Amino acid sequence: MRKYHGKKQKSLGRRQYELLKDMVGGLAILLCISYFFYHSFIPVIFLSPLLIVYRKLCEIERERLRRQKLSLQFKDGILAVSAALKAGYSIENAFYEAYKDLCHLYKPEDKILQEFLYINRQLANNMVLESLLQDFAERSQVEEIRDFAEVFSIAKRSGGNLNKIIEHTALLIGEKIQVKRDIQTILAARRFEQKVMNAVPLFILFYIDMTSPGFFEPMYGNPAGICIMTICLIVYFAAFLLSRKIVAIEI
Repeated sequence: MRKYHGKKQKSLGRRQYELLKDMVGGLAILLCISYFFYHSFIPVIFLSPLLIVYRKLCEIERERLRRQKLSLQFKDGILAVSAALKAGYSIENAFYEAYKDLCHLYKPEDKILQEFLYINRQLANNMVLESLLQDFAERSQVEEIRDFAEVFSIAKRSGGNLNKIIEHTALLIGEKIQVKRDIQTILAARRFEQKVMNAVPLFILFYIDMTSPGFFEPMYGNPAGICIMTICLIVYFAAFLLSRKIVAIEI
């Protein structure tokens, strides 16, 4: 098991910061919704369970971005390993040479550098590279890393030309990651449009409220109006979730 006291404290501090950021952002959204839909901040109390949903959505988005970033970094890592293999290094030494190359591309806090450094240190302690790659794949939950670990494991057991297999696999995975990156670039514009469209209903309510004071007054302060606005809020929330599902395309 990997235990780094300093990194654990840093990770804990980051999680606390993310929690605070999510809670502040979620509370700000609830205050806006409460005001525009009910002209009162009291409904925030009843809407507060939505903070849990918002927090979960933020975690899902961060996890998606983490896997996407690590996948791109891993592409550079395996291409560096492939280049070292072509230069005649053994597979274990290839990871060490790849780490030196990655040091010129990434900062020490980047995940790929930390992982390659960990692998090299464990190799120096006579750990098996196959198990280290499988552990990396399991912890990262990145499809390309899992594919590479499986191919490496099969190639190791089959006794074939390991260097050639790894080089070919690295090239294929690198091309696959590049295609995914191009698709993600296209989807980024759609995700931005989705965020803008989610804000449009609130902007319309704000605009009408500012330019035509009292226009929505019959919808506030009476049971019928509260019921109608609550139904509108439910429809708005359902549309928000649907829009997220549409642009959340797994590649």
